[in-house]
Amino acid sequence: MRKWIGFVALAMLLGGCGWQLQTVRPMPAVLLPVYLDLSDTQSLFARSLRESLRTGKIQTTLDRASAGSILQVSHDQSGREVTSVSALNQPQQYQIYYRAEYRFDRHDKIAQESAGAAPVTLIPTQLLNVSRTMSYDSTLVLAKEREQRAVEELLAKELTQQVLRHLNSVSVAVSSGQ
Repeated sequence: MRKWIGFVALAMLLGGCGWQLQTVRPMPAVLLPVYLDLSDTQSLFARSLRESLRTGKIQTTLDRASAGSILQVSHDQSGREVTSVSALNQPQQYQIYYRAEYRFDRHDKIAQESAGAAPVTLIPTQLLNVSRTMSYDSTLVLAKEREQRAVEELLAKELTQQVLRHLNSVSVAVSSGQ
């Protein structure tokens, strides 16, 4: 019974302080559907972005002309760099990184058709970088390769969350008419 009361008290405390799970906010109708212009459609970041938009119930389209907005990812790259070597000049530590460059434009279909106007930039080109340090052991090559892949997936999800936070802020501004 005490555990139940403690759980209820914790839930009320968290709800009372404004804490909530971060989700994708609904986009204003004028920005929907979103066209994803991806430089690499099969990258970890592209897949993470598509999945997050789908789970956030943000409508996307494959037809650029019918889009309300365009999310253009012009660059998306992951890799590793040696940050530390042993006395025998063998790698001991790597920095795993993921970089993405994107912009977000409002696609005014009526203005596009009538005057050939350029899209309105809502988020200018942004370069995002995330990285993690990973130790290396030459006796555990396969395990370290799997670990690197898992870290790259984590970094792609982190980049996706950054992009979604930016989109959320733009959605709020567009909704409020700013």
